[in-house]
Amino acid sequence: MNDKPVAVLEVLSVRGVEYGMMTIVLWIGAITLGWIAFNMLNGSRGFNYVVVPTAALVVCVPVFGFFFLRLKKAELADTSIRFDASKRRWSQVTQILAYTVVLTNLMYFVYVILQHTTGGHGTSISKAAINLVIILVIAGGILAYYWHDEHRLLK
Repeated sequence: MNDKPVAVLEVLSVRGVEYGMMTIVLWIGAITLGWIAFNMLNGSRGFNYVVVPTAALVVCVPVFGFFFLRLKKAELADTSIRFDASKRRWSQVTQILAYTVVLTNLMYFVYVILQHTTGGHGTSISKAAINLVIILVIAGGILAYYWHDEHRLLK
C-alpha cells in the first residue's frame, strides 16, 4: 500500500498568487474605468454616479502598479518566471475575458447599425460608436498587451 499523499488540487506558485492578485485588481480597475467613462458619456456626470468606481480606482491603480512593477522586475531578474504556469493561466483567462468583451460589444454595435437601417429606434449610432471605442481602448488594450506578451514568450 502506498501512503504518499495525492494532490487533489493544483496550487498556484508563489508568483502565481501575485499574478492573480494583480489580475483581479486589473479587472476591477478596467470595469470601474469603463463605468466612469460610460456614466460621463450617458449624462450621469454628477459625482454621486461615479463615487463607487472612483473609490475603486483610487485603491486599484496603486495596487496594480505595485504588483505590475514588482513582477516585471522579477521577470527581468529571472526570465523563467515568464513561463510560470500560474502566470500564463491568469494571462490566458484575461485574454479570453477581454476578447469576449470586445466581441460582444462589436456584435452589439453591428446590431445597433442594423436596427437603424431597418427604421428601428434605440441607442444612437454615434453613442454606440463612442461606447465601442471606450471598450476597444480598455478591453482591447488589455487584450493587445497580454496577446503581445504571450506571443513574445513563444519567440
